[in-house]
Amino acid sequence: MMSAATQTRLAPLELGRREITDEIVGKTVRACEQRYGSRLRAVILTGSLARDEATVLCSDGPRRVLGDADFLLTFNRKAKLPSAAAIESLGEEVTDSLERQGVVCAVHLAAVRPGYLARLPAHISSYELRHAGRVVFGDEGILELVPEFSPAQMDREDAWRLLSNRMIEWLEARVGNEPQADSPSVDLAYASVKLWMDAAASLLVFLGEYEPGYAARAARLETLGGAPAAELPFPLAQFRAAVAEATSWKLRPDSFPARSFGWGFCEEARRFAVRLWCWELARMTGQSAGLPPLTLCGTFSRRLPRKQRMRGWLRVARETGVRGAWPHRRRWAQLSRNGSPRHWLYAVAAECAIRELGLSTAPVEGLAPGPWLRTLRGFLPVPAPRSARTDSGWRALVREIAWNYHEFVERTRA
Repeated sequence: MMSAATQTRLAPLELGRREITDEIVGKTVRACEQRYGSRLRAVILTGSLARDEATVLCSDGPRRVLGDADFLLTFNRKAKLPSAAAIESLGEEVTDSLERQGVVCAVHLAAVRPGYLARLPAHISSYELRHAGRVVFGDEGILELVPEFSPAQMDREDAWRLLSNRMIEWLEARVGNEPQADSPSVDLAYASVKLWMDAAASLLVFLGEYEPGYAARAARLETLGGAPAAELPFPLAQFRAAVAEATSWKLRPDSFPARSFGWGFCEEARRFAVRLWCWELARMTGQSAGLPPLTLCGTFSRRLPRKQRMRGWLRVARETGVRGAWPHRRRWAQLSRNGSPRHWLYAVAAECAIRELGLSTAPVEGLAPGPWLRTLRGFLPVPAPRSARTDSGWRALVREIAWNYHEFVERTRA
């Protein structure tokens, strides 16, 4: 993944993951108690920190947690919820306070009522929350409100969305890599690790074999065989090996002291993810996995209720404002007939990944702009502001994909 020089600068902590988690939890809980007091029923830690699977690195100074610390603040049923701006501001305060103590970790908070937990759908995050969430303050039995469901009952579209999100993050990290670099950047290597592991998570949902936690999912892959393996769009043994390698690094980065995950590891993550993305969409639509992503995604999105598709466009219009939305009204009306902003964004990202875009093991500056770039750009919800378009050709398109993703998709289910 990293060159030897980078490994020297980012020497991983051999021990102390739990101690750092305790620091993050302690500071977050104290801040929430001070701000909200008796209104709080519980604070729940979710994600890799809750499972003791976070990746912690240290450089010459601060300790760095790769990934975020996510907390659910559950308020009493009749308590007034803080605004989104207020809860975001508190998360930023805790993040800044941790950094002053030498711990770099983005803290994200979400405010909910108990009824929210009881209404959670059969998604990966719900399953992980019930089986691996940690109550770090308050009502220790609150996670029993989360509905119980089996891996076979999990929502396949949710798993496909997870894979789509990681593909966009991979593309964003790829264009951020220095042209002609000898090895991938730390951000690209880490995005590749995440892509491998979440491709495994997505696949296991489709096979009804999901397990909570990185290590458990890698182990579950080892038991697959027979008919499921024969149906897959790639060699299972190769996929297993790469997922196992990514998982080992994620859990114990110090176990790879002289190892370098090079361009091959990163490029294979993209290639396998694209094949899986098309295979999953084909299974949900009954079409051929060989069809273009725009066709597959359009077919899937058209089958969704119009109300569900329009919710995404209404969010884009609200975020853009009347003046910003007016020039796009006709294009949006046409696009909304066949898809939501989320689904068109995912399709454009997949088209980018499939078309290679110069993303070979010998990195190049980019490809000359062509008609296909203009065509794909026409499916994006909104052109990115000029400040976000610092590149040309396919790099500019990927920057616009990433900007739209962060602006309209990342923090919503619409």
